[in-house]
Amino acid sequence: MSYGSDIYSASSYRKIFGDSPRYSSSPSRMSSSRSGYRSISLSHSSTPSLVSYKRSSRPAFSSPLTLDTVDFNQSTVLSNEFKIIRTNEKEQMQGLNDRFAMFIEKVRNLEQHNKVLETELVALRQRQSEPSRLAELYQQEIRELRSQLEEINGEKNQMMFERDSIEEDLQKLREKYEDEIRMREEAEHNLKAFKKDVDDATMVRLDLEKKVEALLDEISFLRKVHEEEVVELTNMIQASQVSVEMEVAKPDLTSALKEIRSQYESLASKNLQSAEEWYKSKFADLNEQASRSNEAIRASREEINEFRRQLQSKTIEIESLRGTNESLERQIREIEDRHNLEAVGFQDAIGHLENELRTTKSEMARHLREYQDLLNVKMALDIEIAAYRKLLEGEETRLSTGMSYPIPSSASSSPSYTYQSRMYTSSSKSIKKDGKDNEGEQQQQWGGKSDSPASKTASMDPLQFVYRHNRSTDDAIAHLLHTTLTHLDKERGNYVKMLFVDYSSAFNTIIPSLLTTKLEDLGLHTSLCDWISNFLTDRPQSVRVGNCVSSTLTLSTGAPQGCVLSPLLYSLYTYDCTATSSSTIIVKFADDTVVMGLISDNDERAYLEEIKHLENWCQENNLLLNVSKTKKLIMDCSKKQEWHYQPVRISGTTVERVDSFRYLGVHISQDLSWSRHTNSLAKKSRQRLYHLRRLRDFRLPSKVLRNFYTCTIESILTGNITVLFGNSTKQDRQALQRVVHSAERITHTELPDLQTIYYKRCQTKARRIVKDPTHPNNRLFSLLRFNGDLLHFHNSLYNAQVHVFSNAVGPSPVLREAHVCANPPPNKPVPDIQD
Repeated sequence: MSYGSDIYSASSYRKIFGDSPRYSSSPSRMSSSRSGYRSISLSHSSTPSLVSYKRSSRPAFSSPLTLDTVDFNQSTVLSNEFKIIRTNEKEQMQGLNDRFAMFIEKVRNLEQHNKVLETELVALRQRQSEPSRLAELYQQEIRELRSQLEEINGEKNQMMFERDSIEEDLQKLREKYEDEIRMREEAEHNLKAFKKDVDDATMVRLDLEKKVEALLDEISFLRKVHEEEVVELTNMIQASQVSVEMEVAKPDLTSALKEIRSQYESLASKNLQSAEEWYKSKFADLNEQASRSNEAIRASREEINEFRRQLQSKTIEIESLRGTNESLERQIREIEDRHNLEAVGFQDAIGHLENELRTTKSEMARHLREYQDLLNVKMALDIEIAAYRKLLEGEETRLSTGMSYPIPSSASSSPSYTYQSRMYTSSSKSIKKDGKDNEGEQQQQWGGKSDSPASKTASMDPLQFVYRHNRSTDDAIAHLLHTTLTHLDKERGNYVKMLFVDYSSAFNTIIPSLLTTKLEDLGLHTSLCDWISNFLTDRPQSVRVGNCVSSTLTLSTGAPQGCVLSPLLYSLYTYDCTATSSSTIIVKFADDTVVMGLISDNDERAYLEEIKHLENWCQENNLLLNVSKTKKLIMDCSKKQEWHYQPVRISGTTVERVDSFRYLGVHISQDLSWSRHTNSLAKKSRQRLYHLRRLRDFRLPSKVLRNFYTCTIESILTGNITVLFGNSTKQDRQALQRVVHSAERITHTELPDLQTIYYKRCQTKARRIVKDPTHPNNRLFSLLRFNGDLLHFHNSLYNAQVHVFSNAVGPSPVLREAHVCANPPPNKPVPDIQD
């Protein structure tokens, strides 16, 4: 049997088993059929062949005998399998068709749903295309609702106000009702009391009436008794007359009876009159007592009425005060409510601000860390630049060894001393030479050894230590302390007062015309004085804050701040501010002025007059004393009470006394101890050790770290070391030396200890003072006498220098060279003591 080539081309069998066997006369078909049959994994070697092929040389299909013979039993089995497969395929196709119909139905439903969604989307887009109209509608409705809400709130507030007023009226009525009830009870109580009084008065009246009746009864009884007695007497008289008539002759009885009758009548009238008088007196007393009772009752009623009127007025006043109190309480409640609301709002604001503050602090900390890192990097770069500059300068020095003049290190180490270098275009050597020449000219003009008029410093105040040759802050502080100790050592009971004067904007109050006059008195050239006056007058000045610049203001008073010339001009301006008494000293370092009073025998008059003189001098020279910052320090070995010292007043204000004062960077205390100052130096130096550790972490060489230590830490530790180190306690010296040991551990190099630096600087300063006869402390090289009161004070600077200096060069050379320096022989220079 033969099969067409397109019957099973799309069947699933081909997908599962491969192509069906096809019989064709062409060899290609046979090969394809064999290959397709092999795809069902049936091997010809293992199973008998289903088809046997016989080839003939004749053309195909020429005869039935030439066709391939097939095993029909196996073909029947295959046809059954094919039927089963076709049945399964039909069922699968039906299922697939059903599923496909379901998918088509779902697709239609989804398309309809998509159309509905698209229509809704279009409608929503159309709605969104007109948002302003909807917003206006909503806004209009919101406004209407808000207006209605405001009206309702207004009505509510009105009703609440009316309710409050009604409640207030009701409360007032209740209070009035209670007051009326109380008044009624009081009236009833008073009425009961009055009734009791009336009953008592009635009882008294009844008693009096009973007494009157008893008296009347008694009078009637007495009358009856009197009449009976009269009758009895009459009878007796008659009886006696009879007997007399019988016994005696008949007398004149008529006259006797008349006389007796008259006597009895007079006696009866007297008794009656006395009884009537007694009755009338008793009745008058009772009437008077009744009138007094009536008056008392009337007065009581008037008092009651007055009390009632006062009660009503007080009640009205109480009601008004109660109403005021209620209104105030209501206001207090409202204020408390508002305060609570504001407090809640403020608490919220505080919380918000605290959050902002925390965020700001975190940002600041972050910026600070970044800034610290940048600063560390900058310091490292600066140190490297300085090292490279030193190397370049060393190289230039080595190359220029054949020159006739050396290049000073001070002229090349800092750019602030080479102002003229920008005016030249020649080599660096000529620039440095010009800078050296200019520096020499400035030194000759302002205190150098020259013959110019400006070098005549003899009229200058010797106790002005700024901008003077061989003067420094050490000399100013040492002069103060040595003078103090010398005066305290002279006599028991001496004490020293120091007034640290502060000026209000001293540089800004200099008058140029007055300054020019003083400069001419000092011997400066007129052209230089004119230049300084021109520099100070008509000076434009403005203020810059960020990128904002203020308008320009022309000034003709004072010296500009930040200018190096201002302290020098101020020191020349105050050259005539000197002490007027031998027991007072004025030490100046630019505008830092100290007035010392050496007090003996508790006599402070010269010191107070010196302060008054200073105040007058300031008024004459347009300087203003800042009394609030001016302080007073008292150094006394004896423990006197505060009232022993006279107060210091400036312009009517008492100057405050302090235990310690920071003068020229040094803390001077009243007991002359240096613990506070050394502690501050140690703390500041330990803070700088952090930067040294950071530089070590950057793996910089030890030489660079040592240079950084010398510039930033050693300069702090050795500042004013000649003043305080020799007088410090062992604990203070150890605290400073521990900083040096910490720096040695960081830099891994050996650093000079402070004791060595102190000895070297003391020797240098002593030699300079000995060589300078104009130095104010040149003649102070003498040891103080030992005094028990000064055991808690340490030696002065000059005593320590003399000790160090004597140990260094011996006592004889010191005295000899000091004598030679103070009194040089003629035509011989002052000897130079080598270090």
